[in-house]
Amino acid sequence: MTLYDEQKAYESVNTTALEYLSGRGITASTAKEFGVGFCETTGPFSGRLTIPCYSVDGDLTGFGARTLGDDKPKWINSSESQIYRKSRQLYALDKSRDYILKSGVAIACEGYFDVMALWQAGIRNVVATCGTSFSKHQLRLLKRFSERVIVCYDGDNAGVIAAQRAVEGLTEEKHPISYVRLPVGIDPDDFVRQRGKDEFLKLVNA
Repeated sequence: MTLYDEQKAYESVNTTALEYLSGRGITASTAKEFGVGFCETTGPFSGRLTIPCYSVDGDLTGFGARTLGDDKPKWINSSESQIYRKSRQLYALDKSRDYILKSGVAIACEGYFDVMALWQAGIRNVVATCGTSFSKHQLRLLKRFSERVIVCYDGDNAGVIAAQRAVEGLTEEKHPISYVRLPVGIDPDDFVRQRGKDEFLKLVNA
């Protein structure tokens, strides 16, 4: 079934946005599940995909919004507020908390689409830090549900350095945390789409 066959599953995403999502391997049903929309009105998110962010308890706290073209910045977010603090929450933890509890393992990625691609592939114990350094507040959230945390950032130099820093900087929290190194130039989104669920889990659990 193609994305356009599923279009009725999420009619608020327009054709241009659906084409972009299709290129990222994200189906309309996954877009619906994660509440992905498109802002057609004037405002800070105009002409962008909008992705809602929720607290661990499922309360809406803010949005991330991505341009579909070459506009800069690529991503913009809701302003920091008492209810939206990027360094104090994790994307999709409201959805994944029970899967993390069941498996004992939390996989922490960098981006929204990493989470969606892994979720779509059947890997549900996953969250994302979404542009922030992995903070002690985020790890403390995961400690409530996990026995250990695996950081799985992009396979470029920046991703490797960020993952190493996260692991080294959070050792004082005394919770098992490690990182997995993806092939150069590959992010979790790419990896699971190109090589599948089993290969991803084999790499993460090695």
